[in-house]
Formats: sequence, C-alpha cells, structure tokens
Amino acid sequence: MARAAAVLPLRGKPLHLDVSGVPFMDSSGLNLLASLRRRPHAEGGRLAITGLQSQPARLLQLTGAYSLFAADTTAADGTDEALTG
Repeated sequence: MARAAAVLPLRGKPLHLDVSGVPFMDSSGLNLLASLRRRPHAEGGRLAITGLQSQPARLLQLTGAYSLFAADTTAADGTDEALTG
C-alpha cells in the first residue's frame, strides 16, 4: 500500500483511505498510517481516513496519534467524518 501511495499524483489533493475492513490495528498499522500521511502533508494535502472501527480508533487515542488524523479526516464526498467509526 505504501508503494502504491508513493507513486500517486496527489498535487495537494487528499489521499483517501477507507479502513472500514480493518477491525484490528497494531503498531505496524499505526506506522503505515504515519508513513502514508507524510507525503500528502508535505505536498499541502492530507490523509483522509474513513470507516475507522473502534479498536483502531482506540489505538490512535491511546498513542496520541488520533489528533494527527482527526484534523485531516474527511469522507470521500468532502463532508467531515468523525474518527470514532
């Protein structure tokens, strides 16, 4: 996934990531999200996470990473979406 995201032409647009099929996330998933966030953030865009389930949301809250993604989270249709899934 990280390799695919690295070659997408973002040009400051958000990178949308639907994680609705991810019921569990550990530090590897958290590291992947952080990696995926770097490029769009550096280009003036954002990583827009949708479909976050309760366990991954809790992991983001416990690690303090929730705020990194909460401010950047928008549904694919452009509306605000809460990270609480």
